[in-house]
Amino acid sequence: MNYEEKVKNLEEIATKLEQDLPLEQALELYKQGVGLIKECLTDLEEVKGTISKVKQDLDSYIEEKIK
Repeated sequence: MNYEEKVKNLEEIATKLEQDLPLEQALELYKQGVGLIKECLTDLEEVKGTISKVKQDLDSYIEEKIK
């Protein structure tokens, strides 16, 4: 599941949790939501690392060209 699908799934879970649900079902949805949030944060950290690396590579390239 990609990041966008995870966010959409989270939105669906949030909508369901706004309804009057049995406690066990609400708890299960909550657990699923927490798991998806963790996955999304991990995905964002990976993207952040990739962006940093690409920026460093670009900065190095520019620095070499200026010299």
